[in-house]
Amino acid sequence: MKLFYTLIFSLAIAGIHAQIDQHQPGNIQTLPANTGPAQLQPEPKVTNPNAPKIQFKTTEFEFGTIPEGPQAKHEFEFTNTGKEPLTVTSCQASCGCTVPQCPRDPILPGQTGKITAIYNTQGRVGPFNKSITIMSNSEGMPVIVYIKGVVKETPPEQTMPINDNGNMMLGN
Repeated sequence: MKLFYTLIFSLAIAGIHAQIDQHQPGNIQTLPANTGPAQLQPEPKVTNPNAPKIQFKTTEFEFGTIPEGPQAKHEFEFTNTGKEPLTVTSCQASCGCTVPQCPRDPILPGQTGKITAIYNTQGRVGPFNKSITIMSNSEGMPVIVYIKGVVKETPPEQTMPINDNGNMMLGN
């Protein structure tokens, strides 16, 4: 058993010694001549001149002041200005109160498509600023569109008093 521990100890010392030797002034390793800084940088990305390109008419919509309760809805229109079909791969809202609807079919070159943003105003009184992140096979992804506005509290409905017979009481 002593022999086993001695062997392990010797190997550990030899490994440490090898590491120390590499860092001594006389042991500087040089890179081959053809591996200068230009060789270590990534190659530039080649762009496809025919690639689909998503071009939105606008990327922000202001609802202004809207009542609490109904859903607020806006459609962001875009055009494929590229030369190949555009496929929207995902649309994701910044929170659960906003639901995006994206086209499932490819948008051909020159054609238009719509991303619909539906904001649930119920119980969300006050200002809001929500985003939808869109991914597609277009260059320059992702694209982010925004909806914003202010939800105004809906006053409670005025109710008329009801008598014991279930009829509204109108005046005296």
